[in-house]
Amino acid sequence: MYDKLKQNISKNTARIDFMTALVTEKLKPLSSTAQIEASSHLFGVAQSAALLAGMRGDDIELAYIAGLLHDLYKFTTSDVYEHAEKGAAYAKPLLERSGLFNSKEIETICGAIYFHSTKDKRHLPFDEILKDADVMQSVLASGTMVVSGKQDARWKALRKEFSFKN
Repeated sequence: MYDKLKQNISKNTARIDFMTALVTEKLKPLSSTAQIEASSHLFGVAQSAALLAGMRGDDIELAYIAGLLHDLYKFTTSDVYEHAEKGAAYAKPLLERSGLFNSKEIETICGAIYFHSTKDKRHLPFDEILKDADVMQSVLASGTMVVSGKQDARWKALRKEFSFKN
């Protein structure tokens, strides 16, 4: 499967293109409604993570890929129990088998995935990008600009970072 996915990928965006194709392939067994929900969330978080990484001076490409993979396990297995930890373990061999990432990059991506559900605790700056992107996508997708619970403090900080007026 990996060799097939690597075909027709430009050199400039090879890793993002490959991971996009891989995620799309992994979502194919889902119903069309579930595919739309999963794709909207995963690609939305990926885009938000890339934006935040650029604003904060971090690795845009790795942030995008972490966003793509962060809930792939949850969507493909319907297992929500400890999905962040299990998702990191699920993502690691996908990244390794691709042959496109070094061990430090894999550790960075998987670390962010592992911690993305602990929104009430602070971790490495890269981990915080994925947490913030997850909150941002959830809020933007809802259209309400309102959150509650563990996401509230994080959303307030994001509103300040983006200079939201209301």
